[in-house]
Amino acid sequence: MKKVSVFLPCRKGSERVPKKNIKPFADFENGLIAIKLDQLVQVESVSNIVLSTNDEEILEYAQGLNHPKIQTHKRIESLSTSQTSTDQLVGHALELIPEGHILWTHVTSPFLNGQTYEEIISTYFNKLDRGYDSLMTTNLIHGFLWNEAAPINYDRALEKWPRTQTLAPIHEINSGVFLASAHIYRELQDRIGEKTYLYPLDKIQGFDIDWEDDFKIAEAIIQSGIGAVCKERALDLSAYQTLVFDCDGVVLNSNKIKTQAFYDVAIVYGTEAAQTLKDYHVQNGGISRYAKFEYLITEVLKKPLEKNELQQLLESFSHEVKQALMTCEVAEGLGELRAKTKHAKWLIVSGSDQAELREVFAARGLEHYFDSGIFGSPDTKDTILERELSNNSITKSALFLGDSKYDYQAAKLAGLDFVFLTDWTEVNSWKLWCVGQKIKAVNAIKTLGVSSR
Repeated sequence: MKKVSVFLPCRKGSERVPKKNIKPFADFENGLIAIKLDQLVQVESVSNIVLSTNDEEILEYAQGLNHPKIQTHKRIESLSTSQTSTDQLVGHALELIPEGHILWTHVTSPFLNGQTYEEIISTYFNKLDRGYDSLMTTNLIHGFLWNEAAPINYDRALEKWPRTQTLAPIHEINSGVFLASAHIYRELQDRIGEKTYLYPLDKIQGFDIDWEDDFKIAEAIIQSGIGAVCKERALDLSAYQTLVFDCDGVVLNSNKIKTQAFYDVAIVYGTEAAQTLKDYHVQNGGISRYAKFEYLITEVLKKPLEKNELQQLLESFSHEVKQALMTCEVAEGLGELRAKTKHAKWLIVSGSDQAELREVFAARGLEHYFDSGIFGSPDTKDTILERELSNNSITKSALFLGDSKYDYQAAKLAGLDFVFLTDWTEVNSWKLWCVGQKIKAVNAIKTLGVSSR
């Protein structure tokens, strides 16, 4: 497969839309940069993505993704001003990508998704064999176009108002993609060659965010369902003999309850220790409270592990969360999904305390769904999965439904398929993580069997 390198310029200091490239957009916390990197890492024909920016926040975000395709370059300020010309950036792109084929794109084209990039790259290499030397995306305009004096795409001497269908279309450059070889950059000092293939995009794909109004319109396009920034695929549950559910963030909307409880219980050791434990909990979702309080005592407080102190912390935590678990939201569609998967065994495998789980599920009338058992700590998820596989409570093919990175790791170790539920997760930048790991993701239980992203 022929591959290309991506040049993604992304400077700080947009004057028209402040922090345009990384401020929250639709339901994407890190905005346009998160969307674009998400899209590009999916493209098999892309070997690497060179992100050139002077924005420390964007650099920190991109580097934190730890994706092998993403390479960051801190651009010098003299190439990062509003007066920096595109001609200057052409030379900069060549310095960063001196060989091969360069796909120049922008975060401000959020509807230009991975599938479309694949199609564009395929078309580019096909057109190279037919005499073209570069490719550029455009918006096709079918309309009456004038300069200050007269029409530019029809002759009023022949017909004053021709039908728009008969007008010769005009290509408007939308800055979605410029694709050419490094040789073109070097010889012509340009991002297109002398015979450029014009690749029209539809109105949504070619939408470019330049002004504040554009930003709001693009958000409205996503929220209305007219356009999407990622491709959806059907998720088929019929082949699975077992469905394994995490509890917090999957069956119960309880992640935030427990996050706050960790802080509240540890506050007796001071705010710094409490915040450290809270952060550790969020970063290690799915791991049992036993392990987290051991971490507090031995790693944060630097004390020897005393069983009495650990037990007191566990009891305080249980007291904090139990009543909230009795009243928190239950995943919508649980009963409907059970009816659709009558053939499958169901069980809970959670980092929560097992006795507490069973008490809560019984009190809330949920235990009957999980015919193969409700399991939790002090055993780890790895231990539970290994045990239940050995006694045939879990039979393959099996699917684990989780909302944390540990859930995925446990499922992978046990040889289970995995789907990530997003609505209640506390995993930062989960979209790009899922793409990087090729993990299916759905919003919630109610959407299982409908679509995945």
